[in-house]
Amino acid sequence: MTDQTEASSPSVVPLTEDDPEQAPPKDKGLWRDLVAYWILGLCNNYGYVVMLTAAHDILKELEGTMTTTVKVFR
Repeated sequence: MTDQTEASSPSVVPLTEDDPEQAPPKDKGLWRDLVAYWILGLCNNYGYVVMLTAAHDILKELEGTMTTTVKVFR
């Protein structure tokens, strides 16, 4: 068998400085990450707001019943 180097192989093409493949890749994932972080933050806060609203409604109902059932003796 003959010894073939990578330079003589037809599947290996040397890159030049003008080749766009040689340019550093742009960070396309930054915006995707920021949008995902924002959306997941909203989803996280949704449950918190629902629980606080429900607790507020429950306390409102208890306040109304407590003021009518409490009798003050003098």
